[in-house]
Amino acid sequence: MNTKKNITDRILHWIALLPLMLLLGIVPSLVRLYMLRDPLSSFAWTGNAVEEFDLYLHCKNQAIIFLGALMIILLIIELLRGSISKHIPYAYSLIGIYALLAIASTIFSNYRSLSLSGIPDHFESLWIILSYCVSVFYAFLIIREENDLHWLLGSLGFGTLLIGIVGISQAIGHNIYELDWVTKLIMPEKYAIFLEGFSFNTDIGVSASLYNPNYVGVYGALVIPVLLFCITAYFKYKNRLTPSLIISFLYLIISGILGYITLKSQSAAAALSLLGAVALFLLILYIKFWRKLPIRIAGIIIIAGIIIVGAVKIPSFLKNAKSGTYDLTDITTEANYVSITYKEETLHFSISYTADNDANLLVTSASGEPIILKSEGFSYKLENTAFSDCEIALIPIDNYMSLYLVIDGNSWIFSNEVEPNKYLLLNNFGNWLEVSTPPSAIFTNYTKLATNRGYIWSRTIPLLAQTLILGTGPDTFVTVFPQYDYVGRLNSGYSTIDIFTKPHNLYLQIAVQTGVLSLLCVMAFYILYFIKSIKLYSTISYKENLFLHFSGLGIFLGIFSYMIAGFANDSMIVLSPVFWILLGIGVKINQMISNKLEDIEETSI
Repeated sequence: MNTKKNITDRILHWIALLPLMLLLGIVPSLVRLYMLRDPLSSFAWTGNAVEEFDLYLHCKNQAIIFLGALMIILLIIELLRGSISKHIPYAYSLIGIYALLAIASTIFSNYRSLSLSGIPDHFESLWIILSYCVSVFYAFLIIREENDLHWLLGSLGFGTLLIGIVGISQAIGHNIYELDWVTKLIMPEKYAIFLEGFSFNTDIGVSASLYNPNYVGVYGALVIPVLLFCITAYFKYKNRLTPSLIISFLYLIISGILGYITLKSQSAAAALSLLGAVALFLLILYIKFWRKLPIRIAGIIIIAGIIIVGAVKIPSFLKNAKSGTYDLTDITTEANYVSITYKEETLHFSISYTADNDANLLVTSASGEPIILKSEGFSYKLENTAFSDCEIALIPIDNYMSLYLVIDGNSWIFSNEVEPNKYLLLNNFGNWLEVSTPPSAIFTNYTKLATNRGYIWSRTIPLLAQTLILGTGPDTFVTVFPQYDYVGRLNSGYSTIDIFTKPHNLYLQIAVQTGVLSLLCVMAFYILYFIKSIKLYSTISYKENLFLHFSGLGIFLGIFSYMIAGFANDSMIVLSPVFWILLGIGVKINQMISNKLEDIEETSI
């Protein structure tokens, strides 16, 4: 009877592990074409295209939501069976608060529908965030023994292998997605009419199934430390020697493949993140062996080297990131005029009408003094001003009399006839909208930092004043970022058709969309995990419980690497499920190690 019960328990437990195994091993490789209506097409700052295709994200979105719901059901079943502990660390309350704040931000969002569905190129809706929160809970609660870790990390290795195979095929110029039978799998027949001339764009580099080469790099930064320390663990196994060596060899091959496509991704964020993981590993070794004189000397030398390199490189790095001096610095549409600052001179442009309804151009200085215009056919010149080289004219556009200016090769069109008592700009999408120079902070003079991310960060940080408690709602960053800042984006290396859908910073993303308070909760949870991990992995012997010790250390370093990458990358559904599950596994391993250490202490007493 007991044997039958044990078999049933094992089967049910394996089923409970299955959602995590699928999220680690299968979901990152899902690719399926899907056509959807673009919910952003109604905004003036974007295009009017109604239909959009998605190949990499929507299918993952659906899978994550389904598995998130399944985890909740299985968790309830396991709780009712009494097979898992109801006691979880108090730190998990921080994740619960994060989930509640995400829900509240959605409820009170001005763009609730976007938070519930997600936007194209992201699909990180409320349901996805809740799935992340469930995953980190679920991983902690479901894992019961070391064997569970073998299954889960084996699934991670399998998933990495799938990604690696696709990545290598792209790197050598024979994209596996272009094989006829693969294309038929990922391209539904109902979309065939829309796919004439469709091709997989691999010119941007190796993206595998992760949508973007940069995400391949970050995936590598997250997973490579885990695989490397799993290799070490299996290699050091004293029992089951032959199987352990085989697994270790397989992990080594997978690590090599992942390392190769990570290099091919050319992700600077990945390189810096892995260097950060190495630095953390050295710190752990230093803490563990600091009493030994050679270690102290080595530590001093390394720290001195870092200081010297920093002193040499940082000034030049900041110099290269520094914003330049620009001629055009401001365009603002007001009720009665358009204000333009060019070469440090501000002029106000407006259109007046005679009794016969003839349009005239009026230009005044910032103090209201009229500027003399020189007519040259259909255009005007502003002599003796900073605008003397600019082309200026009045032309009808869309049946609206409009002010047309060419400044440094860029065309600008304004009219006050679209809406009464309001000047508007005609953007490159054919829509009229107000423009101004938004507030900026911290990175104002370093807009070229991190491949022009400094510009996005400088315009994002001021938004935090309105999102201290509740954010704007999941996946709504695009709606609150100053998309109308055309002058700023041109001066920072972007075009006037660029749409900023994300801040390119994990921490700003959370703070804006679900609130600064939610960011503090996430960071507090991670910091608690970080402190616990530092204490454990700098003191344990690494002689007993090999797999626990080495896999736990690898996960800790991988998560740290991911958090570093978060300074230049966002949360994305191609990566984040793996991160959150590994975080839950990492917390669980720390608890398992601590429990074993306590048992040893009690036994010795």
